[in-house]
Amino acid sequence: MLSRLLTDLQDIFRNLETPSHVNSFSNSPKILPVQKVSQSTIEAAEDCTITNWNSFIIDWSSFDYMSLDQAIKCHKKDNVDKETLYKCFDTYANMDNPRAKYWKAYCISKGWSNIDCSDDEKYKFSLQLFKAAADYGDKIPDAQIRYAKIIMKDKGNNEEATKYFLKAAKNGHVVAMYSIATYYYSRKEYELGNYYMTNAANKGYEQAINYCKKENIPNNDV
Repeated sequence: MLSRLLTDLQDIFRNLETPSHVNSFSNSPKILPVQKVSQSTIEAAEDCTITNWNSFIIDWSSFDYMSLDQAIKCHKKDNVDKETLYKCFDTYANMDNPRAKYWKAYCISKGWSNIDCSDDEKYKFSLQLFKAAADYGDKIPDAQIRYAKIIMKDKGNNEEATKYFLKAAKNGHVVAMYSIATYYYSRKEYELGNYYMTNAANKGYEQAINYCKKENIPNNDV
């Protein structure tokens, strides 16, 4: 189904580049605007796990045919319409792309979505999406640490939060490494604390570097 969808997309955009038939009441041919689907857009679609493509209709023009990577790069730009970005993330998230779920949740948490519901419902929905991305094969450490921070701050669930901090730390997230190191220190598990603290320092995390220097934690790279 996916290969057929991508073939149909390419056919659609190929047809858009072809002049339409000449209207008998007009002296000039009408040419539809040129729109192209990029390779990165195709790759993003390939990352999705939708099984019933026949029932899935995509309005690519609603977010200017952006790929997921393009939308992620644009999210910090002031001159980019945030609702358009949300439409992009929403489309890929509905195609079950885990990275898109993270960014859709991010947009909702920032107030960039067009969801018509209460703030409490938006919060619960974004939390579900963050968790879904965090649980996706340990491939999105940003989602793991963001979910961990939310449930620790808002729900006081330190045990669950620690679990996700540790996941993110094991996946190379320096903030998570530093956080989990302080957790181990609080439990007087200094060997594990030093392990994650020095790893964070070696990756250039300034707070970890300063901590290692202050506590005279031996490390050749600090």
